[in-house]
Amino acid sequence: MPAHRRPSLLRTLLRHTTTHTVTRYTMTGLMNVTTSPHGWSERHYGFQPWHPLAQVHDPARPGHPLTFTIDAANLHAAATRARAIATAAAADLHGTWWPLTIGRLATGDVIALTTSDTTRYFALAPHGALTALPCINDPIPAAHLRRRPALTP
Repeated sequence: MPAHRRPSLLRTLLRHTTTHTVTRYTMTGLMNVTTSPHGWSERHYGFQPWHPLAQVHDPARPGHPLTFTIDAANLHAAATRARAIATAAAADLHGTWWPLTIGRLATGDVIALTTSDTTRYFALAPHGALTALPCINDPIPAAHLRRRPALTP
């Protein structure tokens, strides 16, 4: 083979040794259930640390959280994919879509991305943005919800 057609040694080594690490994430949706004194939802102003959250329950399995599986190269890619799933714009790794019977997540709601050793939280912000949260309060039990019946099992 002519020298100008042979791949470089570096390119050959990188091609055979480069691996793309993929991490598996489990996504769980948490709805912001804050209401104003007037009774309307306050979530469109965005998530605040004192806002109560409720875990979204799977309509097919009452009492179980609604979860999705995501494979991604990094946390940013996983969060972007999770937002697409939570807004019913994409399916998860297994082809599962956000249920039509449950309202999509919107501004002020939170997604939790869990790996085998950690959980990270992201608040949905306007215009497709995500805000990383250091932590959240424990979600309130679905039995205590009155305003958003889609959340109750």
